[in-house]
Amino acid sequence: MSRSDVITLVDDLSLSVTNSTEVGVLYDEIVRELGFAEVLTSTEVHNIDAGQSVLEFEMDTIRSLEMYSSQVGRLDKASEVAVRAVYGNGWRGMKGVTRAYVQDQQDESSVRLVPIPSAPFTITVIRVDRRLDVPHWLELPLSLEILSREMMRESDHQDMKLAMSSTKLGRLIFALLGVNVAQKEM
Repeated sequence: MSRSDVITLVDDLSLSVTNSTEVGVLYDEIVRELGFAEVLTSTEVHNIDAGQSVLEFEMDTIRSLEMYSSQVGRLDKASEVAVRAVYGNGWRGMKGVTRAYVQDQQDESSVRLVPIPSAPFTITVIRVDRRLDVPHWLELPLSLEILSREMMRESDHQDMKLAMSSTKLGRLIFALLGVNVAQKEM
């Protein structure tokens, strides 16, 4: 279902009292939270050239979960401290078969390959991504979570009973689907 379809469903559930702009903002916020809950995942394959030290992800990537190399299988995610302990202070310039990657905590849009590859290979990335569309099985709980947050918001249409009911039902459906969403304070 598209973003606009979910927003329309929220409007229908609220009997057309919601603010569509705010609902759109809530949609984006909750879809991002679902990304951190590792629900909205995909894979991508990258061809890596010899000497390529950095792999940049697609713009809609929230973060990588796992990476697999055509040479060695699963690559280890490591901190700079751990890499320095294994490879020494010159790890940034070391070349060989890539066995790990370091992801900057501030910018998760790229990773540094360790060691720098000495031959071309491919990497498959399992990633959490930001989406405009969600799978059909997430439509109803997502709509209920949006409705809940919109009805809790201080406004001329605030309705705490509807908000609490939507929260309980939406989270029950999320739980039945095995999705752990961030719990907001009410």
